[in-house]
Amino acid sequence: MIDRTPRPLEETSEADLAEQLIPAYPDDEATEEAVVSEVVERDTWRANEADLIEQAIPVPLDDEDRED
Repeated sequence: MIDRTPRPLEETSEADLAEQLIPAYPDDEATEEAVVSEVVERDTWRANEADLIEQAIPVPLDDEDRED
């Protein structure tokens, strides 16, 4: 016997919902929203100085997995 009673909808996370709304076979024509601007704003590529310093610190490799 098949249970045909309506079931409550489970809440879906925002990320899952956004992913489910993407068409499987999108149109070849690009919409205005999908067109990437060729002009990049000047502040887009500025990095925080503290982040740059932290990324410049060398990290030693882990020797546990190496077989010599």
